[in-house]
Amino acid sequence: MKDKSTAAVLAFFFGGIGVHRFYVGHIGLGIFYLIFCWTFIPIFISIIDCIVWICTSDDDFNKQYNKAAIQQQILMNQQMEHSKKISETLSANKIDLASQIEKLHDLMKKGVITEPEFQKKKAELLLKIV
Repeated sequence: MKDKSTAAVLAFFFGGIGVHRFYVGHIGLGIFYLIFCWTFIPIFISIIDCIVWICTSDDDFNKQYNKAAIQQQILMNQQMEHSKKISETLSANKIDLASQIEKLHDLMKKGVITEPEFQKKKAELLLKIV
């Protein structure tokens, strides 16, 4: 992930040869700065780049130079939300399963079903979760 401060420092100290442009991924501009470094024009342009980057907000810099990192962060957040929903669903199912087994146990205590029937139904319920 590209850092705004690093880009600005590179522009200030090494801008005449285009190091800051290579850093932010503008390879073509970096080569242009290298080719014309003998004219000293890239030095003046890089100072302007440095000032612009210093004045730019972090969000705007990230939108322009860190698009892939931002998209990856959004994807990770979506995956975390999805995992959380799955976890909540599984937790709710476990509670529901426990209440169903408890009801079957109560029926067995009352004599409505036998213990082998209770064990069979309990096994069926447990297999549904797996």
